[in-house]
Amino acid sequence: MLTLQAKFITKQMKTKKVLKNTALWTVIILVALTIGGGAFMVRYSLTNTYHPGYSLEAELDSMAVRNPEIALWLDSIRHDGSLRDTFITASDGVRLHALYVNAPQPTHATAFLLHGYTDDATMMLNIGHAYNVDLGMNIFIPDFRAHGLSEGGDIVGMGWTDQPDLRQWLGVVRSLYTDSAAVVVHGVSMGGSSAINMAGDEPEEFSGMIRCYIDDCGFTSVWDEFNSELDKQFGLPAFPLLYTASGLCKLCYGWSFGEASSLDRVKTCRKPLLVIHGDADTYVPTEMGQRLYDAATCEKELWITKGVTHAKSYANDPAEYSRRISQFISKYL
Repeated sequence: MLTLQAKFITKQMKTKKVLKNTALWTVIILVALTIGGGAFMVRYSLTNTYHPGYSLEAELDSMAVRNPEIALWLDSIRHDGSLRDTFITASDGVRLHALYVNAPQPTHATAFLLHGYTDDATMMLNIGHAYNVDLGMNIFIPDFRAHGLSEGGDIVGMGWTDQPDLRQWLGVVRSLYTDSAAVVVHGVSMGGSSAINMAGDEPEEFSGMIRCYIDDCGFTSVWDEFNSELDKQFGLPAFPLLYTASGLCKLCYGWSFGEASSLDRVKTCRKPLLVIHGDADTYVPTEMGQRLYDAATCEKELWITKGVTHAKSYANDPAEYSRRISQFISKYL
């Protein structure tokens, strides 16, 4: 009897040990999968795969084909030397690039244009045309680092870590157009969020130069945008993958998805702000534009474009887009 009882107890102990080991390994595997998934998400979300092999001339050709209404202007400024580019070296040694076009007639009025995620300066030349030709303004368009001809590896700062670079570029704008420069900061998508980030933490040395801001379809925060895409693309909730990815981003790059919040920054914006957003935008949902507008306490306007998807408000109606921005900025320039 004792022998049987001892065998039974021993068997129970072995079973408990096996279960304990199984549970431990399950936890280890789940943690490893979560960390691996988080690392994959960071790379997937922040890597600009279009950056290697970039060709400015090829992008300008492509822009003319995709936007025939500005093709003659593009051809003209490319061949008469009006389209110029310049480089600066950032404080960490990274070489950065920008395009600019002077106004047809000398003026201090300047549009500082900020492109979207994985795009480049050429992608803002359609809106640049509106400013340069329709409104007679200088245009200045930086390539964010890891975009276009700017160096900096292939990791995108989402318009959050790029603020020091943009401040340096504003210094170049001032050197080109003097302290009398009157600047509108206008961004699309990631560039729109970047414009708001600047507006909420405006560089004091450029406060007199910047007159107003325009955000076209920017996101409320990197967290909100990635959470939306995680659900739409993969049908996954925020926990645990997004939390892990955000933590890894903080560990590797010094910032988290949650702290990169344009919604927080817009609350401290003191300059006039125009928010533009398409009502059919599913990439950066329209409600993000509405929330940014609602949170702003500055002088503000909202234009929800009808039937328009992400970053297509200009393409949908160039004439109306030009009229709207002219009507807005004319009060402040």
